[in-house]
Amino acid sequence: MDAIKSALEQIKKDRLTFPTDAAGLLLGLLVFSVAIFALHRALLIDPDTAQERVASFLLDLAKRAAAEEIEVPMSRQDIADYLGLTIETISRTLTQLEAQATIALPTSRRIVLCNRCALTRLDA
Repeated sequence: MDAIKSALEQIKKDRLTFPTDAAGLLLGLLVFSVAIFALHRALLIDPDTAQERVASFLLDLAKRAAAEEIEVPMSRQDIADYLGLTIETISRTLTQLEAQATIALPTSRRIVLCNRCALTRLDA
């Protein structure tokens, strides 16, 4: 890890000049590879689908409320921001879950868990 920090400091100091020796090139390649891997893991690979995120969120709310009927204390925009999704995706996902009879939406802020097993499968 110290070698990576050292290489990054050197790159900053040299204003992005490239090394000409083999060891410097390999170290630069290593730093680049680590950065690409971190970016790939953090931004591009997200195993949770929108349904999985929403299911997990609803199960968490139900657990806190200790009930099958949840009074959601947030707007759909707030839920979207919290889950890292768009409001359109939240609305579409809730509609899909309602069409599958997994949840019921009596009002925009009240959600009834009709099929907790289906939500739990999504959350797994």
